[in-house]
Amino acid sequence: MSRHAIDASNYLVVRLFVDLAYVLLSPVFFVVLLVLSRGFTNPKFARGWAQKFGSVPKREGDKPSFWVHAVSVGEVIVAQPLIEDLRREFPEWDVSLSVSTVTGFDLAQKRFTGIDVFFAPVDFGPVVSRVFRRRRPTVVVLIELEMWPGFLLTSRAHGVPVYVVNGRITEKSAGKYVWAGPLSRGLFGLVHACGVQTEEYARRFAEVGVPESRLAVLGNLKHDRKPSPDAADGEVIRQQVGWHRGDEVVLVGGSTHPGEESILCELYEALGDDCPKLRLVIAPRHVERLTSSELPRWSAKSDLIRWSEVRSAASTRLGSRVLVVDSFGELEKFYHLADVVFVGGTLVPHGGHNLFEAAQLKRAILCGPHVQNFREEADLLFKSESAIQVADAAELRDRARELTFDASRREKLAENAYAVTNSLRGARRRHLDWLSDQMRLFISTGD
Repeated sequence: MSRHAIDASNYLVVRLFVDLAYVLLSPVFFVVLLVLSRGFTNPKFARGWAQKFGSVPKREGDKPSFWVHAVSVGEVIVAQPLIEDLRREFPEWDVSLSVSTVTGFDLAQKRFTGIDVFFAPVDFGPVVSRVFRRRRPTVVVLIELEMWPGFLLTSRAHGVPVYVVNGRITEKSAGKYVWAGPLSRGLFGLVHACGVQTEEYARRFAEVGVPESRLAVLGNLKHDRKPSPDAADGEVIRQQVGWHRGDEVVLVGGSTHPGEESILCELYEALGDDCPKLRLVIAPRHVERLTSSELPRWSAKSDLIRWSEVRSAASTRLGSRVLVVDSFGELEKFYHLADVVFVGGTLVPHGGHNLFEAAQLKRAILCGPHVQNFREEADLLFKSESAIQVADAAELRDRARELTFDASRREKLAENAYAVTNSLRGARRRHLDWLSDQMRLFISTGD
């Protein structure tokens, strides 16, 4: 009997205990899901359940296979260049992609052709095992981080190596894993190797139990990503709504969270008389929040209009109306449309979103104090005078006023930000080389 078969029996015993814990906790999970899904009426939770419980497409043929997993939209975007590289470098392999969210699934189907896209299974042993039997992966690749014990135990039981690419772990999450002690060390011990973005992330992965010999600092794949051809549609949108570069200054609030939309509307209303050229676009991080009762909470004065209404019209002159983006996967277009970008999740204690998305499009950037999710990238931009960080809503209003009137300042910020992102390229090649080396090492040692 092979060493993998002996190991598999041990891991299956552990997985049995994990599954038992899930069964005991299932009433709690059901109540939480019921609340989050608003009685299963929220479209975010309404699709993909057959696949989540194992009815994924069955992979045909005898080719070896990469199974790439990306949680949602952000990870799907990161996965795209890696999948392109894998398909080019390993043409004899199949590549498939799993996602956890409806928005991620829709974007993946839009962006990828020629590969299977499916919903990731719920983390219950029999379900995960069925998916492994149907997909028969040779290698599993996790984008950034998605740690489920049942999935990792099943991977090990099947002798399938799991690699984390573009790995990152927030300080808050690392603290929770450290608190869990041996449990988290056991969980991370099931991952064969982790390619991480920065030295700081490497330190956190080591703290939660990943041996340093299995860690490599490779940079951030997002730095190598080129804007999609669709980004240029931002200029088409400008023309459609009647805003022309030079005549109006467009402020886009991207990936905003509850509380930030009303701050932006109040800013816009306060600057209305002083800055008649200023225009506002708000693109919430979670568009499912845009219910009929949500928008009226943002402003009692501004006239808000949804992007879906504008898009369905042949032409619409918005004038000073606030445009609300109620679609997913189009943030890049609206960043391209912008003169100034405010990156959301930073004025409220969320931790922020990726500032480099706007920097790669050569846009002036504003953000709040909460940038811990992307601390190293933010510090690089701040040190090179490539982005402006504000302390609160009042300072955001003041800086927005300044940038509205100072085109040269906007251009300088944008040029500096673009230069920073250019200096960090190369992670794509390093990830591909590292993953190839890891696969050869696994094949040669059997571990």
